[in-house]
Order: sequence, then C-alpha cells, then structure tokens
Amino acid sequence: RARLGAPPASLVIHAAGPFQQTESCPVLEASIRNGCGAYLDVCDDADHTLRAKTEFHDAAREAGLSAVVSTGVYPGLSNVMAAYMCRGAGSPFPDSSAEKLRYSYFTAGSGG
Repeated sequence: RARLGAPPASLVIHAAGPFQQTESCPVLEASIRNGCGAYLDVCDDADHTLRAKTEFHDAAREAGLSAVVSTGVYPGLSNVMAAYMCRGAGSPFPDSSAEKLRYSYFTAGSGG
C-alpha cells in the first residue's frame, strides 16, 4: 500500500494466520514498515508471540505502533458471540432472555 501512495491503515487486525511454527511475523513487520497506528493479532503460538514481543518491540515503539499480540479468538471472540446471541440477535422475541446457550466450534489453530 505504501508504494502505491495510499495512506497507512489506522488499525491492522491480523486474524488470518498462520501463526503456528512460523519463523517470521510478516504482517506485524509490514504494519511497522508502513506506519500503521495499531496492530492486533489472534496468535496462540508461544514461539510466535515471543518473537513478536522480543524482536519487534523496539521497532514498533519507534514507529509509534501500538501492537497487541496473542489476543486469541476463544474465549474472547466466542464470548462476544454468546453475548450477542443472548441479547436476541435478531430474535422475533427481543425482550426474552436466554436460559441456556449451547454452540460448538472447531478450531484448527487459533483458539480452543
């Protein structure tokens, strides 16, 4: 984007991965290089998280990038989805309250 003359993104949310067993943090690196304001990822791999924090902390700080790594999807995002469903989620009965909510999910990496 920067080479095309487009302004940098205010916020980069990296939820695509892969994070497990990777040797680099390319989206974080690009966020620093392109002058983004903030970066957030959902990484759940300890080595990747450590690499992001140790190898890129100083560069992110110098670039003015607020980086929040390893925020996770489950239970974070799953709790938001549950709250949304309990609040009605387009229900024809918006004033009713949930007594029980059950759902299942399959994760192949980030979460679980």
